[in-house]
Amino acid sequence: MKPFTFCGGLYLSPKSWEQEESLKRTIEGLEFCAEIGSQVAMFGPRFHGRVAREGRMRIAINLCRRLADAAKDYGLYVGLEDYEYWIGDDFEMLFAYCDRDNLGLINDTGNWLIEGEDPLMQTLRFRERIVGVHLKDYRLEEGCWRSVALGRGMVDMERVIRAMWDLPKPYRVLMPTETDLDGGSEFEAQEQSLAYLREVVDRIKSEKA
Repeated sequence: MKPFTFCGGLYLSPKSWEQEESLKRTIEGLEFCAEIGSQVAMFGPRFHGRVAREGRMRIAINLCRRLADAAKDYGLYVGLEDYEYWIGDDFEMLFAYCDRDNLGLINDTGNWLIEGEDPLMQTLRFRERIVGVHLKDYRLEEGCWRSVALGRGMVDMERVIRAMWDLPKPYRVLMPTETDLDGGSEFEAQEQSLAYLREVVDRIKSEKA
């Protein structure tokens, strides 16, 4: 197993010099990712309040294209996570206008839910662009999203995992479980998540045997 590692953040700022500086630092982070044996370098956007969606996408497409080109020199895929302002339609536009084959999605199942999108539908929508996965589950309690062990929340987790089972390039995909509890033991939640994941994987394997 090889990790996917965070390499930096691209600043979607109205100031071009801030954009360029963030790209430079993130490209420098690619070297570390390659040195430790990563196949995928994860990066994130930094948003600026004065940049509307049109500008955000224009800046992101330009910076992501250049980052993907730099990553290719290291033999790396680069992945962007669905998070906060990044929803399905944004990824659709990004992949359409930044058509680099080493740029993909870090598919965070819990974040789709929080963003008001169906994790299964978005997984199927971007199935062939997935280069890494964060398996997370949540329940909505009194207006707050509460992290829970896999299989105990609102994500249709088994169907999501099945949707990713036969990806065209499965060697690129890692499926770490993730929790961010507001109380209780993270270790216990992780043990429960891993037990659930083993059950699902064993069930799928037995069906395909």
